[in-house]
Amino acid sequence: MYRLLIVDDEPFIVDSLCTLIAGRNELELDIYKAYAADEALAMMEQIEADIILTDIRMPGMDGIELQQKVIQLYPHCKVIFLTGYDDFDYVQSAIRGGGVDYILKMEGFEFIIAALERAIAGLRASGEKTELLRRASEQLEDAKPMLQRDFITGLLEGTCRWKEEDAARLQELGVSLQTKAPVALMIGSVDNWPEGHSAMDRKLLLYAVQNIAEEHFREFFSFYAMPFDRSRIVWILQSREERLHDWPSDQIESLTERIQETCKLLLGLSLSFAVGSRSAGWASLPVCFERLLKLLQRRIGPVGEMIVTDRSIASDAPAGGEAPGLWANAGKVKALQEVWERGTLDDFRRIYDEIWGDQPRTELPVHVQKEIYYTLAAHFMTLLSDWELAPELQEAAEVERMMQMETHRSWEELDQYFLRLARCLLDYREQEREKRSFDFIHRLHSYIDHHLGDDLSLNRLGEIVYLNASYLSRVYKQLTGVGLTDYITDTRIARAKQLLADPGLKIHEVSVQVGFESPSYFGQVFKRKTAMTPQEYREAWC
Repeated sequence: MYRLLIVDDEPFIVDSLCTLIAGRNELELDIYKAYAADEALAMMEQIEADIILTDIRMPGMDGIELQQKVIQLYPHCKVIFLTGYDDFDYVQSAIRGGGVDYILKMEGFEFIIAALERAIAGLRASGEKTELLRRASEQLEDAKPMLQRDFITGLLEGTCRWKEEDAARLQELGVSLQTKAPVALMIGSVDNWPEGHSAMDRKLLLYAVQNIAEEHFREFFSFYAMPFDRSRIVWILQSREERLHDWPSDQIESLTERIQETCKLLLGLSLSFAVGSRSAGWASLPVCFERLLKLLQRRIGPVGEMIVTDRSIASDAPAGGEAPGLWANAGKVKALQEVWERGTLDDFRRIYDEIWGDQPRTELPVHVQKEIYYTLAAHFMTLLSDWELAPELQEAAEVERMMQMETHRSWEELDQYFLRLARCLLDYREQEREKRSFDFIHRLHSYIDHHLGDDLSLNRLGEIVYLNASYLSRVYKQLTGVGLTDYITDTRIARAKQLLADPGLKIHEVSVQVGFESPSYFGQVFKRKTAMTPQEYREAWC
């Protein structure tokens, strides 16, 4: 139930309106009254009315000033003005300032009721919107852990290349790390799961490991932790002290030993850890992540519970930076999928350059060159297979060279080869889309032409072409430049002209055959399209 406040300096008008509106139970309004704008403002502090019905011209504070103060303090409130003819220009500016309606006093009670109904409808719509936004906000909050994991996973795998605007993204997601400060990585891996543990048991144990690590880390580090897969957890660590060139790697190793011992004692879990020995910028996460994953794979003997660092690898890194490896670049290769779905050749060039990285090709280790090349080749081979390309298209793409890196005589020739492959695939994609569009329009037109007298509603046509009705309407307009309803009407009128040439058919029979519900409506549409009635057209042309 909404609250209505009626304001006028004439008590008779206020009391009369209260009586009349109170008799309209369907409005479900609690009604309050005030005989001056000041009194109305004081009352608003107590009742916070949803709707104010106010006169404009009142002694002291007038209705416009009252509205301005009310909207400032209670922005949800709907203000309806009662006015005379000479207030028209005056009230227009008030409505632009936040009022919702105005009524001329001489218009009568029903106009007041209609204005109140509009205000109530607006309040309901606003309330529904507010509730939807509230629920969406709650759902977003619930989804934050998943969104955090997706975003951080993209950074680690290299599918999301770090950009300046990602700093705001991390803040939105509630990741409490400084984006301008360096970070280091640590990965923990369960050596062997105890027998009899279900998938849910394992998830709970991984969260327990995170809690144990938090107890040890939180005094010295800010961090973000997440399970990376069924057996591994990754930590992004940041020192609470701003020591860019003095990363406390020994301290981290010491804390890791305690975490390892506590997990063994309390959870019965054997864990191994790969620890980053130095901090770096956020953009370096994919290389650091890949490096630690490889360290975990280099076990010595069957014994678990190891703690390894990347200190030796880091110290051996070339001065120009580390070469991108398969893991980081495999993630970027996945990003090519978006190019084939909706991207352009320029998008392909951009991602292709990111895959190879900034380091000159000739300075990359040979095994890295081959990893990147054959990862790209496997990606293209999968596309050629999935898209079932015609033999002539595969021949144009020189598929036989794809799995033979040595057939390319230079890096430039290799780049041009992949660029030609990409252009070939994108051209094929556009040809297929044009063909599907043509087939779609042809099928739709054919059905319409053969069923002019039947149900041609958007819902029915959507069933024919297996599309949602509203999407069907939009995509048809995009492809043809004409609204689907307009096309159907034009086709019906064109068929009607042909049928009117048959003197044996009565006009109402023509109307039925071309799908109009009534002869009168048929006549209206026909005249709008041809400037003649069906009978006039028959007499003039047939």
